[in-house]
Amino acid sequence: MDCYGGGHGVSLQGRMLPISHRRTWLPALPALLLSGRVGLAQEAAGVSRDPGVSVNSGTRAESPLVLTWVSSDPSCNGASVGTRALQLVRQGVTPRPTEAHAQVAREGSQWLVELQTRSESRLGRRTLRGESCEEIQQAIALLLAMILESEAKEEAALPPAAAALAPTLGGSLDSGRPELDEAPAHPAPPAPPRQSLFGALLRLDGIAAWGLQPSLGLGASGSVGVALGPFELLATGAYWPASRAAIFDRDGLIEVTRKVLGVTACYELWDTGRMSVVPCVSPELMWLDWRSLRLSSGPDHGQLDHMKSLTAFAELRFQLIGPMFISMTPGLTWEQSQPFHAHQCQNCAGTDVFHTWSIAPRFGAGVGARF
Repeated sequence: MDCYGGGHGVSLQGRMLPISHRRTWLPALPALLLSGRVGLAQEAAGVSRDPGVSVNSGTRAESPLVLTWVSSDPSCNGASVGTRALQLVRQGVTPRPTEAHAQVAREGSQWLVELQTRSESRLGRRTLRGESCEEIQQAIALLLAMILESEAKEEAALPPAAAALAPTLGGSLDSGRPELDEAPAHPAPPAPPRQSLFGALLRLDGIAAWGLQPSLGLGASGSVGVALGPFELLATGAYWPASRAAIFDRDGLIEVTRKVLGVTACYELWDTGRMSVVPCVSPELMWLDWRSLRLSSGPDHGQLDHMKSLTAFAELRFQLIGPMFISMTPGLTWEQSQPFHAHQCQNCAGTDVFHTWSIAPRFGAGVGARF
């Protein structure tokens, strides 16, 4: 069943009624569910009326709901619709005064009803179609009950001063945009609770970089630290196993190993609950070991100690279960370019066979936890 309506915030479109309403309106649903064809379509123009009409009052004037039922077919009257709508209102809800006018007519094999409602705060208009008079009666009773409860909820939600002013505000004809005052049948899952002000951090990452070692360098890093609100401070260590590249027209090889210690400072820049963006910067000290292989001159080798570098990356953090998260860390590393020399023969001068890049792109992915 598709239902569209304006003015009182009633909008049902392929959605189940909230649980609280399904219990209360259960007696009114069987006829609607059996037909499956009761449709509500918003219309700007009125409905044409047949010459012979009969007028029925569905409720007494002193009732909070005053329903005027005008039908072109005397066999379809609304004498019990208003009473049924009041019975569908949940216990403990005090309906606000509401007037309704239903214009009923036949259109081929279907019934067509134009329903206009007026309350202290709103005007509304809806058009209903149904296969039988009983379906129309059930649908109107259900809609009126929802309108009465919606009005009562809005009144209860207003502070005392606003509630006193509400009756003086003039209602305006609904613009046709559906409004949903009822709670959704399937509310979105709540966002995970915000992390505590103080916390501890653990992280393990796999890293890949181009330009820091011969060919593609692959490494692993681990971090441990503390967090203060959005700020994080970690001690980081990384190890890059040897990577190789061919030298001297593939007559030999050069391989480089890298070890790194650093301090990483991060700040949680943006957080949606499940995902956060955490930019980080890390000053580092490096130790490089290198050697040449398969050369007739014999192996060359060396070591560079306490080299300085600076790494910056943006950590995209995705929350898992509890304190656990996974992360991706694209970034860049700045360092002084270092040349590496090897000798092709015993008496040959050293030749520059590889040098590191001064700016090297890198990418990491890993898991972590913030306690």
